[in-house]
Amino acid sequence: MERVIPVPGDLILVDKSEWYGLKDGELLRVCEQTGWGIPGRDIFVAPRHQVRSFWGPAIGPPDGTTPERISTSGGPFKTVTLRLIKGLVQIGTQLDEFWHWLDRPRSGGGVDYQREVALWRLPLLPDGSWLDPEMDEIRLAPEGTLGPIRLGCLYCDRADFDGVFALPSDWSDIQAVQSLEEASRQVEESDCDSQSVLDWETHLGVCPTCQVIFCGPPPKAGGA
Repeated sequence: MERVIPVPGDLILVDKSEWYGLKDGELLRVCEQTGWGIPGRDIFVAPRHQVRSFWGPAIGPPDGTTPERISTSGGPFKTVTLRLIKGLVQIGTQLDEFWHWLDRPRSGGGVDYQREVALWRLPLLPDGSWLDPEMDEIRLAPEGTLGPIRLGCLYCDRADFDGVFALPSDWSDIQAVQSLEEASRQVEESDCDSQSVLDWETHLGVCPTCQVIFCGPPPKAGGA
């Protein structure tokens, strides 16, 4: 499934940067959500060459089944509001370096390893893209009051909840991102290249399938 926004671990190649922390042509690391921004509205980034990222399960190397997390140290960091940048596109993948704990005990140290991540490209990174006061005004309303709801997944392109009148209970991290009026406005064909996929959604969340892919399977009953 094709993702519509970067996720933690991804890289973003910035053609032109107006932010003091990044030079033109350098890479950004997409970092884990820290609480500074709203998932689906904002991403948290840092210059790739300035950070070191742990990515793996709590113990031992990634095995494809154990839930993983990412933790980034270094900086400087920047919160970017996605609706305030234009032209962000996924252009491929790239191998990048991460580390994980060796095993029990933690004194066993860390292990560096490579992992393939998505590579995105952004024509311009504005210095003020972290601030979007109007979006801070938007909050989830009771079911049906915004109807219909245009719900999209943060990580995939599924569209089967476009035009529903209630939020599904099995999705997670649902956030309102804009009004129905804004999401339904007509876009001229000449402006399509400058539009974001997020412009057509009223709400964004994580669908059940992507919860398993990006957050790991739910714990088994009885803690087994």
